[in-house]
Amino acid sequence: MYAPIIFKDAILEYMNILITGAGSGIGFDTTQALARKGHHVYAVVKKKSDCKQFESLQNVTAIQCDIASEADRSKLADLSIDVLINNAGTGESGPIAYVPLERIKHNFEVNVFGTVALIQLFTPHFIQKKKGRIINVSSVAGKIALPYLGVYNATKFALEAVSDSLRQELKPYGVFVSVIEPGPIATGFNEKMIATKNAWLSKSKASPTEKNRMEKYHNSLISNQYSTESVVAALIDAVESKKPRTRYVAPSKYGLLVKLAVCIPDMLRDFFLKARN
Repeated sequence: MYAPIIFKDAILEYMNILITGAGSGIGFDTTQALARKGHHVYAVVKKKSDCKQFESLQNVTAIQCDIASEADRSKLADLSIDVLINNAGTGESGPIAYVPLERIKHNFEVNVFGTVALIQLFTPHFIQKKKGRIINVSSVAGKIALPYLGVYNATKFALEAVSDSLRQELKPYGVFVSVIEPGPIATGFNEKMIATKNAWLSKSKASPTEKNRMEKYHNSLISNQYSTESVVAALIDAVESKKPRTRYVAPSKYGLLVKLAVCIPDMLRDFFLKARN
């Protein structure tokens, strides 16, 4: 269907790519970048109004779909794709001891269960063709657990585990599985996530001292953020490379931080995290 294209150390074809969470931030920028390179992108957005921003773009088909809804996911069942990018996500902040359980469940419905449902939807197709790519957008927070973001951490840790198992299971069928682990990226997502606690925290039993400590910690998290450029570059490489990496940390400077964080003793890691309060 598509004419061949030559990239450095890349596969020689245009592809049909489905990306969730395409309405803004990393998803939107990646959709534009992939479409400009000639790939056809199915841009999945949660709100129908977000479809309008793709009307003037070539090689993009916008689809409204809440990935947490089984009925909505059925809209995607007949699509023939070569690459699935699971980028849609949500976040919840606040002390684990007080976060309302229904909010925790919602985070898992989107970040884990909805994502796994899409994997299960398209994986049989990839296995039959004996090729395909699944790219899961996780987070540095899927490797380093942070205070007051435990719900988000838990969903991303789960996605990391799913990705590791899936990679080993699908390797015999020629299907690549990659994980993208962004650091703090300036898309507005982090600000929205740390604001979620405001909807219920005043009704919790958290002390004023803890609330103040949490606010300072959250402010420190968003004080130094980066553009989407490095994450988009990582996603493009995961799509186009003949031998994509199993993991990409973006910006790359966080790669060493992640490696150190998972290796040092718990007490030492806790000390450094506490020092940021």
